Amino acid sequence: MSKAIELLKDRISLEVSEMESHMALIQSSIEKGQHSIHMLTDYVRQYSEKLAFMGQCTAVDELTPHTISGTELKAHNQFAGKLMSALAAQVRQNETNKAYLRQAAENLKHLKLKQKTLEQLLARREAVLEEKQLRREQKELDELANGRYARTLLLKSAEGRLA
Repeated sequence: MSKAIELLKDRISLEVSEMESHMALIQSSIEKGQHSIHMLTDYVRQYSEKLAFMGQCTAVDELTPHTISGTELKAHNQFAGKLMSALAAQVRQNETNKAYLRQAAENLKHLKLKQKTLEQLLARREAVLEEKQLRREQKELDELANGRYARTLLLKSAEGRLA
């Protein structure tokens, strides 16, 4: 039975290592996602500022402000919409990854609890086996001592008869 417990402990140790690696990958993905969110947010802001600036500029050969045509505005709005969709998708993905990370952390916590419990069980079994071994050794020593004592008594009694 102890061998089975050892195998189970080893299997759980492997699962703990795999879970920690998996969590590191998820954490890396979250960090990359945060970076993407930051980059997309900056790009949306810069793109909007560029459009606002273009609307305030004057044409080189004209003294009137440059107006953005309906087609340009429509194209801008479509592109801005796609940027916002990409940003929203990235935010959703990051939130999903964070949920995965929380679940993985919970699973890791349970695995480590199992691991600790098995280690305690093995330690108790080892202590019981060691105690049994000590008792067995003590019994053998006691029997050996009793045998010597009995031989000594026999020798003394034999010497007493001879004398």
